Amino acid sequence: MSWSRSTRAILATTLGLAVVLNAGEAVSQAQDKSERRKQEQVEQAPVPSDVASPTYSFRPYIETEAGYDSNPDNLFEKDASGFVKLEGGLKASAVMPGQFYGLTLKGRFIEFVDFEDDISHRSDFKAALDTAFRISPAESFKTGAYFLRDLISLARADIIHSYSDYSYQGQNFRLKVLGKSHVEHNFDNDVDNGDPFFSSIRDRAFDFVRSDGQVNLLTFTDSFVQPFAIVDASVINYYNQTTGALINRDATEQYGIAGTRLKFDKNFRIDVGYRVNHRQFDDSVFRRFTSNYIDVNVFWQPNKDVKITGIVERFLQEPNTSLGLADDVRAYGVTVDWRLAPQWRFVGTGTYLREDALGDDLDYRKLVTTLALTYDADKNTEVFISTLGKWVEERISGDTYDRYKIGAGVRLKF
Repeated sequence: MSWSRSTRAILATTLGLAVVLNAGEAVSQAQDKSERRKQEQVEQAPVPSDVASPTYSFRPYIETEAGYDSNPDNLFEKDASGFVKLEGGLKASAVMPGQFYGLTLKGRFIEFVDFEDDISHRSDFKAALDTAFRISPAESFKTGAYFLRDLISLARADIIHSYSDYSYQGQNFRLKVLGKSHVEHNFDNDVDNGDPFFSSIRDRAFDFVRSDGQVNLLTFTDSFVQPFAIVDASVINYYNQTTGALINRDATEQYGIAGTRLKFDKNFRIDVGYRVNHRQFDDSVFRRFTSNYIDVNVFWQPNKDVKITGIVERFLQEPNTSLGLADDVRAYGVTVDWRLAPQWRFVGTGTYLREDALGDDLDYRKLVTTLALTYDADKNTEVFISTLGKWVEERISGDTYDRYKIGAGVRLKF
């Protein structure tokens, strides 16, 4: 491992890619971009139930928020700013016998009032379409896609994600077959982050498409102990990297999870398994990587007002460093959703991440927390306060940074 990393650094220097001592600064913005986009999860359509007649809904909203962010771009040399955000969108749906169609549109504009003009105006736009069909009493099929134009991160990009999901519910088992595709196409970013050697702004060499096929089997669904298995195979193609590139990130990946679900009742279940990841790279120096770890997912709803979820997992994600081929990530997280009173809702999250760059000498530890408190003034008006705290250490160089954010706003639903 160390020989491969040293060799890569020497080769990179030969081509004029200078390795800087403070390499952590050079990748922090790109890392945050990856973290923020993880929040754009696909919300699959619900499986439609039998309805007597079609029903339709159309729910537009508008939201405004103002606050302070100590480090919006997650830099080791941080730059603070106040901000004002304006967001608007809508959710529309049609439910028919055995069918569901949903459309979501969302746009945001953020003004960082203390930044220079070229980086003070940020925005993004998302459009999502989701459908679901009841094929038979035991079978359902879901498919959908979203498009996200991310102009909030300094590493700007278009993202397209699509999925198809077939599910069969047998007498005492459930089988799911899933296919999905994820594309990230980076802009020719021209924002100067002040680093003459490595730009943390991602360029076209990081454009990629990932295609996955997955089989998921859950057995003995009427029992307390429910063994399960998940097998996933994918192809990752960096379609804009130079032919014969020194760092070749094209790869194939497989992972498998085997374990048991302990279902105490419909409001409390624990999935405990063991996961093995393997990625085979086309790179000439760093050829393959294999990892294994426990995999835990907990859901608990002790009453109608409280939901608690927790995860422990290890997975591979696309790289966030200049010389990395991928990131080996270990994640530990908990979420609490608590309806404090009929008009008050509290949501808190805590996540600890260990991210090791494969093929690069960078090793990150991250702690991220969020808190949000919402007050329903009436059926169409919400008032909220939200906070974020983040602490990051790059263990090789010893560099650290933190980020604190607080905002308050109003959401109007029509």
